[in-house]
Amino acid sequence: MTTKTEIIQALEEQGLAGKPVCIHSSIKSFGGLEGGPGAIIDACLERDCTLVVPAFTYMLNVSPPPDQRPRQNGRDYSQSPDPSSSDKTYYRPEDNIISAKSMGALPVAVLEHPARVRGDHPLNSFAALGPRSQDLIQGQGPDRVYYPLEQLAQEGGFVILMGVDYTSLTLIHLAEHLAGRRLFKAWALDSQGKTIICDVGSCSNGFMNFASALDPVLREARVGESLWKILPAKEALDAAAGAIKVRPDITRCADNCLRCQDSIKGGPIFD
Repeated sequence: MTTKTEIIQALEEQGLAGKPVCIHSSIKSFGGLEGGPGAIIDACLERDCTLVVPAFTYMLNVSPPPDQRPRQNGRDYSQSPDPSSSDKTYYRPEDNIISAKSMGALPVAVLEHPARVRGDHPLNSFAALGPRSQDLIQGQGPDRVYYPLEQLAQEGGFVILMGVDYTSLTLIHLAEHLAGRRLFKAWALDSQGKTIICDVGSCSNGFMNFASALDPVLREARVGESLWKILPAKEALDAAAGAIKVRPDITRCADNCLRCQDSIKGGPIFD
């Protein structure tokens, strides 16, 4: 059973105390974690880390208006019905709605913490706890989806993959944008029930292809049974963006899905 004390020790040994950290995690990877995800939260806060997690809400997607359907947007508009958005829930940062199965137990626990801060993006929000929460999160919006990761990199922060691999590394989506790609578009309801357009990421199923680019800036730590992959955000971002510029198809998944095809072409085009 892994304890909070062991997590604190790992944070200290890896030089993460006092740093902003974006964590993607599998609690099951610990083989048993005393206190569950709360142990990770408490350990981070006790060592003055600002903890950032993705808190996405995929179920809030609504159909795009007929006049807002860009080409090369990773979707075939003719293959899906256009259900009414009238029965959809709208997003508010103060609510705790989340795609829990996809996001995992840690983001759920962060959202339930009374001091958490959540970004204003109806589909791909980030949430944070700790001394730098406001600075990292407050600039996120529908057209600035990866603002928290931009700030993480600027402030010398880190990404920790706790028992998960590069397919969970949201930072690569920001690297795609920095490499010159246009982010995909999706639609959701704002707090007034109006359909708005939002920037979102691409397919991540091919992101293990980045191992050769990211492994040189990676360090690993074993905490309980969980293997942590620790990446300095700025260095990892630069390495991933550089790899995309050299080899655009590095992001392609094994299925060569439409999202991958359109992303490699450069992303959505409005006529």
